[in-house]
Amino acid sequence: MRLPGLAMKRKQWEPFAFASPSLVLIGFVILFPLAYSFYLSFQNFDLSVERRGLEKQKAAWGEKLHEMKSLGIEYKPDWAAKAK
Repeated sequence: MRLPGLAMKRKQWEPFAFASPSLVLIGFVILFPLAYSFYLSFQNFDLSVERRGLEKQKAAWGEKLHEMKSLGIEYKPDWAAKAK
């Protein structure tokens, strides 16, 4: 036996249940980056300081490779040797 009052309630929340996965995806893909970029706009970034991360590693390896070449040592990574 079905009660008409429960059917009406289901008809009221059912569209939201079907739409909620897409609304969560939209929130994650669009709204989160928008809010995060707004947050980052208030941060104090100074790009004139010492290099960090990948740039620092490239500079350090560049110096080491130059030193190795001056000693007559040639560096070839394993992946380069296997590619030939």
